[in-house]
Amino acid sequence: MRITIAKNGQAFDNIAAWKIIGEILRHADGRTTLQFGTGGTTLDICRAAAQIYAAHPFSTARVCVFGSGEAAGIAHGCPESWYTILEQAIIKPLKIYEENFIMPMPFPDDPVRECRAHESVIAARGGIDLRLVELGDDGALDLLRPGTPFGSTAFVEQADGGTAQMTLGMQNLMHSRRILLAAKGRGQAERIRQALQGPVTEAVPASLLRLHPLLEVVLDRESAALL
Repeated sequence: MRITIAKNGQAFDNIAAWKIIGEILRHADGRTTLQFGTGGTTLDICRAAAQIYAAHPFSTARVCVFGSGEAAGIAHGCPESWYTILEQAIIKPLKIYEENFIMPMPFPDDPVRECRAHESVIAARGGIDLRLVELGDDGALDLLRPGTPFGSTAFVEQADGGTAQMTLGMQNLMHSRRILLAAKGRGQAERIRQALQGPVTEAVPASLLRLHPLLEVVLDRESAALL
């Protein structure tokens, strides 16, 4: 596990963004598979990556991006769609081909089957090279809330308001070849302490990430205050 502590929020976004850019550039043939959620910290990092790309363009013709989940019943063209959110934050700015941007379908006949299909497409593309995952305000990793079984694969849950959310599970996350965990802000300090120094427990999903052989953690000074 490698931990980087940024001096402020802007430095935090840029450090994490360069790790994403670096993952793309380290593949000699350019073939890279990335995965993102749509939390606020993740989107700030994606926008920083877009700024880096604008200043230092390179080929993204063989970059593939998977979403970590999707809300059922919201069309991909809607502003609230996770597809649209990622499209605007990083897909279009990095000129990633539309066919290489893959999300669960928003109107599946069977959401559980759609989850399994999403897993199958990831496997067919060779798995995830780098998964960016943020620590949420409730201790969740993207949509993986405290109590999510460590052995979980893709599943469907009902969010507030009855919306079905299709998400990949903890095992899918751990199968990524590299994981980049991002957290910032004073409110995350205790959660980061528990995740990185406390017991490995399903009550703290991020604690499992310590068992991954290629985990990188990017924090700001506030979130790292209790380490």
